[in-house]
Amino acid sequence: MNDFFAFFYETLGYIKGFSEELYNSGVYVTIGFLMLIISAVGMVAYYYLINHPKFNRWWHWLLVVIVLAAINFGIAWAMSDGVIWSNNKQTIPDNYYVSYFVTFAFINALWSTLFSFAFSMIIKWKSSNCKYSPF
Repeated sequence: MNDFFAFFYETLGYIKGFSEELYNSGVYVTIGFLMLIISAVGMVAYYYLINHPKFNRWWHWLLVVIVLAAINFGIAWAMSDGVIWSNNKQTIPDNYYVSYFVTFAFINALWSTLFSFAFSMIIKWKSSNCKYSPF
C-alpha cells in the first residue's frame, strides 16, 4: 500500500530526502487512508446528514470540500512533521523542511479535493435535497 500512496504523493511533488523519509516510515499509507476516509465521510455527511434545502447550493458544497481539504492539509502537515522530527531529532535546522511540509500538505489537500469530488459524484444521486449540488 505504501507504493500505491507514494505514487499519488510523489507524482505531484517528489522531494529528494524528504519524500524518501516519509516513504520509509510508511506514513504515506496512514495519511492516504485518513484522506480517503475523511473525504468520504465528509461527503456522506453533506449529502445525507446535512441534506437540507438551504444547503443545496454549489457554494455550500464547495465550503464542505474546502473544510475537508483544510483538515487533510493539517493532518498531512502534522504527521509528516512528526515523522521528520522524530527521525532526525535535532540534526536539521528549524526552518529547513518548512517548504517541504507545506508542499506535501498542499498535495494532500489537492488529492482530498479530487477524491471529495469523486465521492460526491458517486453518492449524491440518492440525496433527497442536495442531489443537484454542486451541479
